[in-house]
Amino acid sequence: MKSHNSERTFLLMGMGIGIVLGALVVVVLSSLLVAPVQERPAPFRAIVLPDIASPYDWVAENNILINPHAVSFSVPGYELGWASFADTHSMDPTLDATAHAIQIMPHGTADIHRGDIVTYRSSLSGQSVVHRVVAIAADESGWYVLMKGDNNPDLDPEKVRFNQIERVVVAIIY
Repeated sequence: MKSHNSERTFLLMGMGIGIVLGALVVVVLSSLLVAPVQERPAPFRAIVLPDIASPYDWVAENNILINPHAVSFSVPGYELGWASFADTHSMDPTLDATAHAIQIMPHGTADIHRGDIVTYRSSLSGQSVVHRVVAIAADESGWYVLMKGDNNPDLDPEKVRFNQIERVVVAIIY
């Protein structure tokens, strides 16, 4: 009897292993026959840039004259100047070494607006800097603006007073 029980145990074990192996083969084959799941692309995420104020509208439409080979305009009451720029990348993409600008000489603080591109003399470096007005404020010393290059991550490191401002950009020529 012992040998008969041993044979039965061996037969049952063999059948169990066969069933397990058969099920494994079915799972493997079915996974090969099923089309792979397509991964969905990540959703598009727009980069939202901080709002940059637009410059003041200095040139009235009726003060612009266009001829076939020339353009002229006027800003009544203001002296005009011409500027070219160093390629410092601080005002990219608005200004770089290939741009030229026409600027006015401001009469007072009322001529400076948030969004204007202004040339000022830095009290820290003594150099002329061309950056955008991002804020206008006053403190115990009076009126000032905060400036920032469009391509710079931080504000300029000083409060800019009116007596430092040399010119305001009214037109950019590329």
